[in-house]
Amino acid sequence: MNLFDKQIIYSLTKIENLFLICLLCLFVLQANSQNVNQIKKHIKVKDYSTALTMMANSSKVEKNPDLLLLRAVCNYHLDKIEQCLEDLKKQESFKTGDIDVPKYLGLAHIKILKYSDGAAFLKRYLSLIDHKHDDFLPMIEEVRRCGFALEILKTPQVAFVENLGSIINTPEEETKPVYSPNFQERVYFSSARPGSTGGKRNFAGLLDEKNGFYSADMYYSDYINGNWSEPTTFLPLLNTPKTDIVLDFNNEGNVLFYGTKQNNDLFEYYTDTFTIEYNYEKLPSKTGFPVNGQKGDKDLFLFSDSLIFFSSKQLEGFGGYDIFYSRFQNGAWEKPVNFGPEINSSYDDISPFLTKSGNILYFSSNRMEGLGGMDIFKAVFNTTKNEWSSLYNLGFPVNSPGMKPVQSFHPTG
Repeated sequence: MNLFDKQIIYSLTKIENLFLICLLCLFVLQANSQNVNQIKKHIKVKDYSTALTMMANSSKVEKNPDLLLLRAVCNYHLDKIEQCLEDLKKQESFKTGDIDVPKYLGLAHIKILKYSDGAAFLKRYLSLIDHKHDDFLPMIEEVRRCGFALEILKTPQVAFVENLGSIINTPEEETKPVYSPNFQERVYFSSARPGSTGGKRNFAGLLDEKNGFYSADMYYSDYINGNWSEPTTFLPLLNTPKTDIVLDFNNEGNVLFYGTKQNNDLFEYYTDTFTIEYNYEKLPSKTGFPVNGQKGDKDLFLFSDSLIFFSSKQLEGFGGYDIFYSRFQNGAWEKPVNFGPEINSSYDDISPFLTKSGNILYFSSNRMEGLGGMDIFKAVFNTTKNEWSSLYNLGFPVNSPGMKPVQSFHPTG
């Protein structure tokens, strides 16, 4: 073989190796692109936990500004604010100029009560987007809310907040605690903890051990000698593979009202009788209340067997969700009545709770005069004037920048 032939073979070998390297790089880029697209799909449907798990390889994320931002978004929505801020700081070092960075810097600072810093970052974000942008008006409202929040933080603290501990709470979602009318130290609640009925399921309701998630079941726990007992699950016919939420009991405590939904906010409302010997042949029945869960009605609360409260945005109101009540008279439930502008606003007003005295109403609202998310407000009914008092924001730490709908109060009121 002459020198010329050797040079040709050498050149072809180099070209072949270069081609293989390029092909490998292409496969890597495609794989990374597919991975990022999968992460974005999970974020789009608010499945932040799965998206965050897909970014577990921190070494790759640290070198990719797009992944850093996506991880920051997931951490923000999962209330991991410290990690969110760390990711945003690292992302900024790449100097990509991504306009979502000041947005989430602002929202994250608000979550940790740094309202002045939060407002400054959001103003920066507003300067980068067009006034027709979907975020423009909501972010202006957030900036205005920061001013109200700074004033609310100056008010005296009215309560202390204490976590019920790891027996009740898990890394998953626990919600809607309801005290037992019959057992003062028993609390009912719903939890999406491991072991829930139906196992892990995807958004279509199909079994998916890899990417699925648990739906909430109903449980109860007793407070014994200063400690909460291990939660006990409800009977199989009550807990289903869907999301099952405890709502309330009748006055005697022997009738349960609960809601069931499948991966959306549209509930079906049921009632079931608690007895010592449960009849498995009798299925739970619909409540018969004038509450249409399939049209978004929610937050059912029974003050008595003849008076209910709930939230609705499909009935005529003042905007967003409004609070309604209905009375049971002459053998039927009356048409729901709006609480009016003294209670309701153009924002979302939800989760009503009337204390045992019958004249103090607590509810949640994301109106402007709050710390962010759903703040808890109080109104007192003046029987002499036949009107509700001005609303009182319960302030920090009862309220905070996150979601906090009114849940329930002890039966003593």
